[in-house]
Amino acid sequence: MNEPIHGGRLLEMELKGEHPVDFSVNLNPWGPPPVLRERWDDWFRYVSYYPPLDWGFYQKRLSLLYNLNQNMILPFNGATQAIYFIARRLQTKKILIIEPCFTEYARAFRLEGKTVVHSNLLFKEGFKSLMSCLKRERPDLIVFGNPSNPLGQCFSNEEKLNLFHWCQAEKATLLVDEVFQEFLQEKTSFLPQLLNDFEKTLIIIRSLTKYYSLAGLRGGFIITNPASVKEWKQALEPWSINTLFAVTLDLLAGSDLREFHSITLQALQKEKRFIEESFEKLTENFELQPSLVNYYTVQIKTKTRCFYSFLQKQGLIVRPLADFWGMSNDFFRFSIKSHEENRKLIMAMNDYAQSL
Repeated sequence: MNEPIHGGRLLEMELKGEHPVDFSVNLNPWGPPPVLRERWDDWFRYVSYYPPLDWGFYQKRLSLLYNLNQNMILPFNGATQAIYFIARRLQTKKILIIEPCFTEYARAFRLEGKTVVHSNLLFKEGFKSLMSCLKRERPDLIVFGNPSNPLGQCFSNEEKLNLFHWCQAEKATLLVDEVFQEFLQEKTSFLPQLLNDFEKTLIIIRSLTKYYSLAGLRGGFIITNPASVKEWKQALEPWSINTLFAVTLDLLAGSDLREFHSITLQALQKEKRFIEESFEKLTENFELQPSLVNYYTVQIKTKTRCFYSFLQKQGLIVRPLADFWGMSNDFFRFSIKSHEENRKLIMAMNDYAQSL
């Protein structure tokens, strides 16, 4: 199986002396929260500390940060570790992934010898076709992003409930990736349903990477019914979560983050307006897909042969999407960054269009 393709290769580039603006990762440009920056210099000593062995340490602090029952939380070294853990632990045989979706889901289940089928219905054909596909394929596990990555779109509340109830009736498991929910203020989350029912048919994957901009610390978690959490935590490797994330989590859970949330929400809305208005002048060459969150997918409507190298020469990196099921090199994703950085990307795309 081929090596995974991902954005976020900035460290490798900087070590080679390159310093591009990296639009390939979907991190909050207004993070990490200032309180972390204020304490960071005091934490060098923790490099020589082992992280806590008690999973309750992480469960308690995540429960405070997200207002959850700690018995429903299972912590991991990033959401990707959680994906591979679930692929190993679940006794599912046939997995349907609603595409486009984060590519590590398909890879993780295939590595475990599971059958993976794909449905591009969220992007192209709509919810009725998806339900027809489910009845035809009869998967015992359904995976999708809420919101989807790379599109940044969500099902309606009615559609979510219909999908959830189908899984209940068919005794199928619903695995929902919600790593960008904080950017939506939890408005489309499955959490209310899970909190009310404690359903074994629902597993939610979350991450602190994106919203809190902590990609280097690797913090993620699963939310599911307490019985599964109690069983699964016995299979976790000790010390799999690093000490710097442990002390960061402790700090965030005990801090007043309302100003950070407010700044992120207001700045994100402002930059989304700027980007969407700017793309109205680029519609002849680029089609911007609607997105609810901090990234966009764009379809290139002209030749793509030199587009990515054109951007790279200007020190700008985006995420080509040819490795996403059902997509091609005509599609790319870019994240929202600071206004000045966003302006540079728009100007470069305009220059490219003018050069055709």
